[in-house]
Amino acid sequence: MSGDRRLARRNAISGIESGGNYSALGPVTKSGDRAYGRYQVMGANIPSWTQAALGRTLTPSEFLSSPEAQDAVFDHRFGGYADKHGEDNAASLWFSGQLLKGNNAADQLGTTVPEYVRKYLKALGSDTGETYTQIASAPPVQDERSSTPEYVSAPPLQSDSPFAEKPQQETIWSKLLNSGQALAQSAQAQTAQPDMPMPAPAPAMSQPQQTPAQQVSLIDLVFGNRRNRLF
Repeated sequence: MSGDRRLARRNAISGIESGGNYSALGPVTKSGDRAYGRYQVMGANIPSWTQAALGRTLTPSEFLSSPEAQDAVFDHRFGGYADKHGEDNAASLWFSGQLLKGNNAADQLGTTVPEYVRKYLKALGSDTGETYTQIASAPPVQDERSSTPEYVSAPPLQSDSPFAEKPQQETIWSKLLNSGQALAQSAQAQTAQPDMPMPAPAPAMSQPQQTPAQQVSLIDLVFGNRRNRLF
């Protein structure tokens, strides 16, 4: 890789992270860690990253006091990202630890991954004179619950199917019709027979005539002690 490309990457990332300040310290995160130096390398990464790039392990304070170590670690780590995944994904990995596609994470200051990548590509293009295009974000996931399901009618059953409806030999209406005809024939047969003499009514029983005194007694019997309130 040319020295110009390496220098352009350094300037682009450091311009976003620290304004080019090798002594910069980032805010303390919820985990208690913080970022160090010109490229804002997290303290937890410094031991392993310096070992991989320099062949020896540095503490955060040693790393912060060595501009040469900071440049070497950045070139080794970020250059590996860019060679394998491209410039846009390299910026996303440096900022969030994940590739760009579908990555909308944000830092404590509210900067999102797509915003960070756009800033990097713009700064990189201004240094190299080249144009870089950010890959498209993942399309939104469609909510299947919002779509209306399509229902397909089942085909009619074949006549030879065991579940097909068979025509009934005798319907309910035909049974009722036959019963009505039988009743009508029975009534006609009864009217054809000679009339039978009707029995004489029983003589009415004569009721004894009640006196007014007896009528008053009946009223008292029916109403009881309520008579004084009704009449």
